[in-house]
Amino acid sequence: MSKKITKALAAVVLLVILGYFGGTWYTGTQVDEQVVLRTQNINTQLRHNGLPVQISTEKKDSGLFSSSYVLTLRIDGAGQSHTLDFNVEIEHGPLPLSRLQQGKLEPVQALTRVALINNEKTASLFELSQGQPPLDLILTTRLDGATRYEGNLAALSFNNNKDGQLHFDGLSFSGTLDASNRLAQFSGNMPLLQV
Repeated sequence: MSKKITKALAAVVLLVILGYFGGTWYTGTQVDEQVVLRTQNINTQLRHNGLPVQISTEKKDSGLFSSSYVLTLRIDGAGQSHTLDFNVEIEHGPLPLSRLQQGKLEPVQALTRVALINNEKTASLFELSQGQPPLDLILTTRLDGATRYEGNLAALSFNNNKDGQLHFDGLSFSGTLDASNRLAQFSGNMPLLQV
């Protein structure tokens, strides 16, 4: 009797493991498609609203458990273009490893981390934020496609004779996006700004 239970338990464990890896592989194959589709949809909306902004994505790496991209935000105005680059790390669902480590067992499509990249264009912002990413986001995309986001603008401060004084305690914000219904919710908390 105990051999049958052991074999049944081993079969269940094997099915769970195969299901986990199979689900992770499947959601990983969908990531590229979703990144391209969402980039196109965002650019369409930006053009439709007359905003001189465009985003593009470039794939850096892809594996079974995660994919990484560089997202570039280009802003055109007054005959000039300015760009900001963001590092995008996507953990594939249905159970991203970082969510498992936090004890979150609800299946999701993906968990995405977005952070401004420290380069020559943004070095002064990173200096003001004491080396912390001035902007970072965590997006959790559910199986139905709805996305919950949580973000932070880092605390910034400077005090000098040329520019004066600024102290910004940061901003935390969160919300949801439901692309199928074109609905969005936003809430934020900004404790202190002194100029």
